[in-house]
Amino acid sequence: MAVLLSMLRTMRIVRKMDIAYRLDLAMRVAGIKTQAQLARLSGVPESTIARILKNTGQPSIENLVALASALNRSLDWIVNGTDSKTAPLPELIDIHVTHEELLIIQQHRAATAMGRSIIRAAATSAEKKKLEPPSELDN
Repeated sequence: MAVLLSMLRTMRIVRKMDIAYRLDLAMRVAGIKTQAQLARLSGVPESTIARILKNTGQPSIENLVALASALNRSLDWIVNGTDSKTAPLPELIDIHVTHEELLIIQQHRAATAMGRSIIRAAATSAEKKKLEPPSELDN
C-alpha cells in the first residue's frame, strides 16, 4: 500500500512538472515572454501563473482552461501532452522582421480576442503588392 501511495504521489509530481514544462513551451511558441503578458491574455493572476510554472500548488481546471485558450492549446495538451485535435507545436525558428513588423506582432499579441480578429481582418483586406508575372527575359 505504501508503494502504491508513493507511486501516486510521484505521478502527481511528474504531471505538475509536465504542466509547467508544457505551459512554458507554449508561452515561448506564442512569443509570450513574461508571466504578466500571459496574465493579461488569460485573465489568470500572475501569481497563479508563477506558482504553476514553479510546480507549487495545484492549478484549478478553470485557470488551466483560461491558460490553454490564451495560448491556443487544448486543455488536454496542457495537462497530458496529448491531443490529436491541436496542431503540433511548430519548431522554433529564427525569422528576421523589421521593427515595424515586430510592433504589429506585439500589438496583435497584446490585443484582446476581438482586437486580434480586427487586426486579422484588416491584414486580410489590406491592399497587397501585385506580383508581376515573369517576363520572357527571366527564362
